[in-house]
Amino acid sequence: MLPNHKVLYFGFMDKEDKALYKEPWEQLYAAHHGSEKAQSCIQSFHKDISGKGMTQQGRDRKQRLVKKLWHEDTKTELHLSVY
Repeated sequence: MLPNHKVLYFGFMDKEDKALYKEPWEQLYAAHHGSEKAQSCIQSFHKDISGKGMTQQGRDRKQRLVKKLWHEDTKTELHLSVY
C-alpha cells in the first residue's frame, strides 16, 4: 500500500523535490513493472491535481504526507516492518 501512496503524493511535490526524487520514482515503476501507458496516465492525473486549488490547510496536509512518504521513507518502512 505504501507504493500506491507514494505514486499519488508524488504529484503534490514541488519541482525541486520532484527532480530530487526522480530516480527513486523511476525505480518504483521498475520494481512494480509499470508500463509506459500507466506512467503517462499517472502523469496526466498529477497535472490535474497540481492545478487544483487548495486551502492553506490542504497544502500543509499534503506537504506533511509528502515529507513522511518521501523524505522520511526509510524510517517509515522500518516502523512498518516492526509491526
